[in-house]
Amino acid sequence: MRFFSSRVSLDLTYYSKITKDALVGAVIPPDLGTGNTTQRTNLGSVKNAGLEGLLSAQVIDRKNFGFDLTLSGSSNANKLLSLGVDAQGRPLPPQVGTTTRNQPGYPLFGYWQRRYTFADKNTDGMITLNELTLDDSSTYIAYSAPRFETTLQTGVDLFQHKLRISGSFDHKGGFSLLNGTERIRCQSRNNCFGTYSKDAPLWQQARAVAVRESSGNTQFGYMENATFTRLRELTAIWTIPQRLVSKLGAKDANFVFSARNLHKWTKYSGIDPESDSDAGSTISTQTDFQAAPPPSYFIFRFNVTF
Repeated sequence: MRFFSSRVSLDLTYYSKITKDALVGAVIPPDLGTGNTTQRTNLGSVKNAGLEGLLSAQVIDRKNFGFDLTLSGSSNANKLLSLGVDAQGRPLPPQVGTTTRNQPGYPLFGYWQRRYTFADKNTDGMITLNELTLDDSSTYIAYSAPRFETTLQTGVDLFQHKLRISGSFDHKGGFSLLNGTERIRCQSRNNCFGTYSKDAPLWQQARAVAVRESSGNTQFGYMENATFTRLRELTAIWTIPQRLVSKLGAKDANFVFSARNLHKWTKYSGIDPESDSDAGSTISTQTDFQAAPPPSYFIFRFNVTF
């Protein structure tokens, strides 16, 4: 749809899709003597439903000044419908990992863990094991992949469109991330703030006690809300006036300055909610385990066309 003499456009798409024959690790009967416990088989079915949108606007378009913006976003609800059946027609059991699980009726690779509650009963500013109440079994915690993604791109043109300054912001939300780096510090190391300092917030002390001292060794407290907004990119392009370019014997030329990953806004307590130690691997969930954050970098470039 277009509005205001085609200066504003809006596209909206709703989708609901069921994917069948998803690869599932089907359990192999021991009497086959293969030595393997599972075999990849096309058995599962998954449903994805959501909304995608794109809004573009040329807000101001004058000789000496221009301003435009593009806003895009998407939402996705993911649910595993079935893992299929075995050779005897029985439903395959849920695929249970240490921190994630594939179980019909829930999101793929969702976080599962034993929840707990805590209270500083003696008001001494410290959480001990007897001040922790742990659930008997694991329950679903959160999506392990973003449910909502939004990108805002905006640009300003100055000096008869000779200088353009543009920027982009990314927002991702509706998911959690396992802070594996802090988890291992608190579970089996001696450099965990939640275990050695009385100044640590009670929630940090509680999760350290839950993973280090409780019989369940639950990692629930390290499955943190990973929602973030990031200033993804800032770029300036100066097109050199033609009278100067012609002296070089060129058709056109410009200077480009670009910077990426300049700042983030998040409540995630780890180094970065985009840290991923398994990036590029076949592992289906992001893993923040002793991983470096996305780097900030700067680019200067001079382009000439002859």
